[in-house]
Amino acid sequence: MKKNYDLLHAGSEWLEYCLKAITRLWDNSPTIQKKPKHTVLYFALPLVTLFLWTDFVQKSVDTKANRFIVPTETCNEVTFQNDSQTATLSLPKFDPNLGTLRSVEIMTECMVMADVAEKEVKGNNYALMLSVDLTAQLPNQTQKVHQSSAKFNKTVRDEGMQQNGFSETFKDAKQSTELITKNLDAFTGSGTLTIPLSVSGLINFKDQVSSITSNLKAKICIKYNYE
Repeated sequence: MKKNYDLLHAGSEWLEYCLKAITRLWDNSPTIQKKPKHTVLYFALPLVTLFLWTDFVQKSVDTKANRFIVPTETCNEVTFQNDSQTATLSLPKFDPNLGTLRSVEIMTECMVMADVAEKEVKGNNYALMLSVDLTAQLPNQTQKVHQSSAKFNKTVRDEGMQQNGFSETFKDAKQSTELITKNLDAFTGSGTLTIPLSVSGLINFKDQVSSITSNLKAKICIKYNYE
């Protein structure tokens, strides 16, 4: 990031260039030569100063506006079919050559999906609720548990459905964002971050009457805020 004294140095060089140009114009113009050189410079100098000051202010505004840079977020995802499955997501670390890391945003999205099939239904209402937990071990040794749930309700008033059953799919998604401002060294360097994941609460059940198959799609995105 360019410092203010760099802008001042550039401005002084531009001022010197403008003054030399005005001097050459005075030396080569018979009309201007009728007036003393200091008179021409007296009128020209405020215009040059105003131009340089406007350019300096604009560059300063642009520099402040770009002070905090948020790059395009990087994402990775995995689908869990059962509770015994584990996974590790890999995401790029922050490159310290870009600047000083100030905070990390980690977005986690969980999608619970389930297929339900019943060969026969007793009563007028069928209800099912899935509650699934995703546990993520972040690089700064912070463990986060993301709770997701999906509810399924079906009113059964038709005798044919009560006797023959039904088969349907339902799903629900939940998203959360974690802002991290401490232990940022764990996110900095070369290579990739590794985030171990595990789940609990998935149901995969089947008998002669009922069938329930569920899974969880976990998506994790990371953003680096630096200056």
